[in-house]
Amino acid sequence: MHTTIDINLQDVADAALEAQLRKHGAHHGCVVVMEVATGYIKAISNLTRRGDSVYVEDLNYAVGLACEPAPRSRPLR
Repeated sequence: MHTTIDINLQDVADAALEAQLRKHGAHHGCVVVMEVATGYIKAISNLTRRGDSVYVEDLNYAVGLACEPAPRSRPLR
């Protein structure tokens, strides 16, 4: 098996997602980082808040739920 995940970028994505979820009090969220030129997925993170306010990897929202895409992408601030 060959993976295109960059473990350093994965760590950054995990930490950034959790920080934003906590900042906004969100129940769950996901982030996918793709290299545009190749289509390779460089990082993917999915977190859900449990009842005790701990975020865990639970459901892969990026591929596990079908929904309409957002009208535009924007960077996290």
